[in-house]
Amino acid sequence: MHKLKMVKDRLVSKASVTYYSITGAMIGAMHGNTYFAEEDLEETVSTISDNIQSFIRGISTASAGVAAAICIFLIFFSKNERTVDSSISWLKRIIVAYVAILALSIIIGWISGSMLDGTGIDVPD
Repeated sequence: MHKLKMVKDRLVSKASVTYYSITGAMIGAMHGNTYFAEEDLEETVSTISDNIQSFIRGISTASAGVAAAICIFLIFFSKNERTVDSSISWLKRIIVAYVAILALSIIIGWISGSMLDGTGIDVPD
């Protein structure tokens, strides 16, 4: 019985729940997309990467908006100064993380666009 409890605890850990939730969301988002064999590889890769980037941008925008709204709500309506300071610091973190995600999306789009154009990226020696 003790080994069964250990196995159950290991399978239902927070990390595994988070991993399977994210994996399920990604599979669900890409499941509805069908790609046909008559398209060439570059178009297929471009379409898949655009879909994944738009999915990530959408999820990050929604989650950053909700988290920022909660922080602003706490800033305006909390009477505890410690809570207000904590909310301000979390709001800064949310903004930095959101800008970083959008910047990565722009960089990936630029790299994939230059690769598909055939120009490539000039890397200095």
